Amino acid sequence: MHYNIILLVDGTLSLEQANQVEQKHQKLLEKATEFKSEYLGLKELAYPIKKQLSAHYYRWSFHGESNCTKEFKRAANINKQIIRELIINREKDYGYLGSVNPKKQQLSLQKLTKYNEIIASENNPDNPDAPVTSGLASVKPRLSRVEKQKERELEKWTVVHQSGNFDTVQINPYRPRIKRFLQNNQQTSQANNNQPRFQNQFKKGAKP
Repeated sequence: MHYNIILLVDGTLSLEQANQVEQKHQKLLEKATEFKSEYLGLKELAYPIKKQLSAHYYRWSFHGESNCTKEFKRAANINKQIIRELIINREKDYGYLGSVNPKKQQLSLQKLTKYNEIIASENNPDNPDAPVTSGLASVKPRLSRVEKQKERELEKWTVVHQSGNFDTVQINPYRPRIKRFLQNNQQTSQANNNQPRFQNQFKKGAKP
């Protein structure tokens, strides 16, 4: 199988130290043939990855068996000097199996977009020091469930302020949570009205 790997090494290391880390992990690729390694330079990251703001970029291309990257992935996840790695199986992701599987098509497109963006930034003669905008992950960090809820509420009120009509924002009584709240509130009010001390208040001339 044909593999492409983009390897990010800690940018605080010197070029010599980064090359040593890269060569050390090359040896973990079992029975890799037609191996080619290319140094893409030291680049700034669009956002911190493992508290690092820059990284040495390496591109590998080789042929090997389906499990040849297993040991490399294990070691790369343990080594703190490896910031990120992107492994692309050209035959699995872009071959027949990938062409008939919608999930693989979407994942392959995302990987290919990131890969092409890294290579395009390297081949840009006008601005070779431009940071890679995508890195090897989404530009926007993943939000928690609470943060997503706050973001949706903020977007809702942004639309309200832009339209200038606050009457359009109303409680939907058919939502399960609102429906339960209204039912409980109605039951509580009815129970209070049935109590003698509340009934006496409504009698003519009765004082509370």
